[in-house]
Amino acid sequence: MGDKILFSHGTNRSAGVAICSNRCPGKILGEKADKEGYWVACVLEIDANLVILINIYGYNNDNKNRNLLHQISEVIIELKAKFPTDHIIVGGDFNLTPDEWMDRWPSKLLSEHRNPILEAFANQLIDIWRSLHSGVKQFTWHKPNGQNKSRIDYWLISNSISDHVTETEIANCPLSDHCIINLKIGNSNKNNKPKDYWKFNSQLLKNSEFCHSIKKNIFDIKNDNTLDTSILKWEFLKFSIRKHSITFAKKDKEKISNLQSKLDRMYIDKAKGAYIRSRARWIEEGEKNTAYFCKLEKRRQEYNSICSLTVDGEECTEPKRIEKEVFNFYRNLYKSSYSEQNASSFFDKINNLIPVIDENFKEVCDEELRIVEFDYAIKKNGI
Repeated sequence: MGDKILFSHGTNRSAGVAICSNRCPGKILGEKADKEGYWVACVLEIDANLVILINIYGYNNDNKNRNLLHQISEVIIELKAKFPTDHIIVGGDFNLTPDEWMDRWPSKLLSEHRNPILEAFANQLIDIWRSLHSGVKQFTWHKPNGQNKSRIDYWLISNSISDHVTETEIANCPLSDHCIINLKIGNSNKNNKPKDYWKFNSQLLKNSEFCHSIKKNIFDIKNDNTLDTSILKWEFLKFSIRKHSITFAKKDKEKISNLQSKLDRMYIDKAKGAYIRSRARWIEEGEKNTAYFCKLEKRRQEYNSICSLTVDGEECTEPKRIEKEVFNFYRNLYKSSYSEQNASSFFDKINNLIPVIDENFKEVCDEELRIVEFDYAIKKNGI
């Protein structure tokens, strides 16, 4: 189906799901989608097997989620009637934790508590990540301040597929408060798995540190008297270069990963600034849309900018001159014109108009407060 995308649009504020393929060897036989953007489903034929694949985006409401999962169940029954198969994969952001104790932090519970809504839906499906990571507490969504975390993104698969799963992991996702949930499916017979082979990364030759270490390695092996023939030295040199290249590449990959994390944080900080400067009226809880807020900020800046100004009876469109005129206007407007003589004259005129308390009342006000007065004030105010 060559880089095909199936999608269901949500609103311009929330929802929206998609199934994207990249060089998939299979073929789509049928598809269905929700008009409101909460699920999209297809039937995939691959290696003479039929698989029902569904992407879901749950509500932030239990009753709506219950109805949504009931609707998904009917879709599965309908697709199975048309395309008989027991292979089912359902994945996405369910907005439901499978277990309120294991999959939410902080949890209000002290022991296992399965979600009844999800249990009713997935009684024939397997939470494959939990099945392969029993007892592990790891989360797929977190608040930006880190005060709340939960595992609300996962894969539910039928038992017929579980034996073919080779890997399922939770991985960080840049510029999102949700994580990526990897699911790899392959041949269940591990003996048929082809052996991995190593291929040299030629980009390492551009690294001066790597080249220097390889030259030193060549020199050391050349002068190694324990290797008495040229053939042995050549074979050992190839082994040594391979080993050193793999180790060096892993270290380089870690550096790139750290730099990528720093870059992601910079983008996140930029996005947060855009949220504030755009003065947006709404932000859906737990969702991020950096592009939207950056564009909104840009439009607001254009709207608030002064493109033309009348100066000395003529219209001016030069930005520097407009900036100068605006600066001079507000500088003169708020320029201090304080005069000590005028201030003294003013206070002298109103001095007789300001009421003054007598000495007896002044002494009463300056006295220390007594317990009796506190007691009276408290009873009077009904505290």
